[in-house]
Amino acid sequence: MSRLAFIAIAAAALVAATARADAPSDRGAILPNGAHQVGRDRYQSPSAYAETLKFYQKVYSVEHYPRKSIADLPGVRAVHLVNASGRGDWEGLNIYELNGSTRIFVVPKVAKR
Repeated sequence: MSRLAFIAIAAAALVAATARADAPSDRGAILPNGAHQVGRDRYQSPSAYAETLKFYQKVYSVEHYPRKSIADLPGVRAVHLVNASGRGDWEGLNIYELNGSTRIFVVPKVAKR
């Protein structure tokens, strides 16, 4: 690998890490820029369902944060993203679309007894 290519890759990684550090979050879970709170641990995504899922594919790899379909109803699409890393105070994210609105629910980590 040439030195110039290495520098370009390192710079891109630094920019991506900085963008994540500045991103809004709840309980340590990263939220899309422009997401606004609509309830406790609930957020309205600024983007459509497909774009919100693409955002989370970039932020949380499927390899380390598996997904499960959680709804099988007409007019409802929903995916649960599992926080398999254990980082943060969140167990997972429920990303769902209902009536044309895309929402994100941050599932809080349950205290173990």
